[in-house]
Amino acid sequence: MPFRNKHPLLKYSLLTLVYGLLFFVLLEMLAKKTFINKYSVNQFDSDKETVVVIGDSFAAIGGSFPFVLAKHFKGKVNILNISENGFGPEHYLMNVKLAQKIEPSPQFVILSIFVGNDILNLDEDYHNNRREKIKMFLGSRFFSYHMLRWAWVNVKYTKRKKELLKESKETNILNPLLSRRSAANPDIVIDNLLVDKGIYQGKWKLFADFTKQFINFSRRHNNPLAIVIIPEHIQVSDRYQKLYIDTGYNMIPATDQLTGPQDRIKTLVTQMNVPYLDMLPILKTHDQYDLYYDNDPHLTHKGQNLLAQEILAQGWWE
Repeated sequence: MPFRNKHPLLKYSLLTLVYGLLFFVLLEMLAKKTFINKYSVNQFDSDKETVVVIGDSFAAIGGSFPFVLAKHFKGKVNILNISENGFGPEHYLMNVKLAQKIEPSPQFVILSIFVGNDILNLDEDYHNNRREKIKMFLGSRFFSYHMLRWAWVNVKYTKRKKELLKESKETNILNPLLSRRSAANPDIVIDNLLVDKGIYQGKWKLFADFTKQFINFSRRHNNPLAIVIIPEHIQVSDRYQKLYIDTGYNMIPATDQLTGPQDRIKTLVTQMNVPYLDMLPILKTHDQYDLYYDNDPHLTHKGQNLLAQEILAQGWWE
């Protein structure tokens, strides 16, 4: 009697395994293609050096510094910009692991950190409770698992963004999330800049933990990296405080002299021997220009161009 007739269950189990493996290989190939198509600022060429940029909305939006860098290199370097609006340190760690799956692996990584909410948005309870699940996803060997993780986070963010836009139209408040936060804690922005409030120490510990993991992962994979620190606009000049004052936040004089977040980040990365670019003193010297939008704490095209010029001046990957 033929083997396939004698062991029908084993036969179909083996077929299922083969089909499953083929499907998974195709899924991996599709995930990589989707990833590169979505995040390549210029035409991706596997024969060229790749620079990966990871950050939040300061790096993700059109016209931001990765796009300026791509224009500068004129296609001679792949610029893979895997930044997303609303992302923070936990997502940066996820994305650097995602970027490592591309071939060839990136020759350089730029991590963009915005001191305004990258620390404040970290939720200690959430991360403590979800740590094992997050490790399971981040520790996955397969590219498609990372893509699914990215998709889940992105869908959640897109849904929240639509809710905020709807509320903005109903209330005529530029960002209703600002209004809610100011009502709950009018000192929250100043607390973030002072960094010595006990209730925020856990957030800073989480931030340091994710940043150390990010740096160590990059080093294990021989990807040199540098960190760009983007300041809050109220640190650059007191004239940018009006948005927060009008929304209900408490402010104190000489906010532009508060450098607590930058000092902590620079101490951390210096201890780990990582090069960094602190944009605060540079932006302060160029404050006669409109570097931030009047009604939005993001860099204008002038601010983004200045940021790109300063990154190029560092000569990190030349």
